[in-house]
Amino acid sequence: MKVLVTGASGFLGGWLVRRLLDEGHDVRIIVRPKSDLEEIKNLKLDIRPGDVTDLDSLMAATRGVDTVFHLAGLIAYSRAARAAMERVNVQGTANVIKACKANEVRRLVHLSSVAAIGAGFTKDEILNEDSPYNIKHLNLGYFQTKHEAENLVRDAVAREGLDAVILNPSTIYGPADAKKGSRKVQLKVAQGKFPFYPPGGVSIVAVEDVVDAIMAAWSKGRRGERYIVSGENLLIKEVFDLIAYEAG
Repeated sequence: MKVLVTGASGFLGGWLVRRLLDEGHDVRIIVRPKSDLEEIKNLKLDIRPGDVTDLDSLMAATRGVDTVFHLAGLIAYSRAARAAMERVNVQGTANVIKACKANEVRRLVHLSSVAAIGAGFTKDEILNEDSPYNIKHLNLGYFQTKHEAENLVRDAVAREGLDAVILNPSTIYGPADAKKGSRKVQLKVAQGKFPFYPPGGVSIVAVEDVVDAIMAAWSKGRRGERYIVSGENLLIKEVFDLIAYEAG
């Protein structure tokens, strides 16, 4: 099967393209000029220059593919990065949708996040796929842009007949995750340089399980549905304890 993966140079993207190749698929990726391809440099990939914020490059990259796996996204937490997240996460997804429709791509597998669903404010408040978005008032840039991007996909399913399935993974851990830009705090914990922890908790999942879920959603996921992909809920203290212990 001929497929396109956006965000292939990222942590999850590298895991996914390997799985797709192992299963015999013809994998095309779209990469920016400055993308770090070290993790996938020796793989047999059809590499196309481009960016999800560049509609023309997406139009070219989606021609002749059966499925698009849209993983590209920007995770950031500063106010200064809000505009960039709007461009990549929201407008980038809008461009992917347009390209899929224009080139009659059979299915879009959209990687969203549990951030697009919301958050539980107590340990007993467990959200599910039908939970209403409950953190708009906090105006968190990453959460908000992922929520808006997911809404674009759902609207395209409802109004334009797009065949898309959405996955909402929680915080992903696994080999090579230390390269993620969002892993700076965890690295400091592992180095013994972060001697405190914030309150609250987080949902975590193994990268191998996320890849399994992506493949299952591609073949079995219901059009327009979203699926939470998670492992367990832990307190931040418990996560930091685990990291510190494993790092010695």
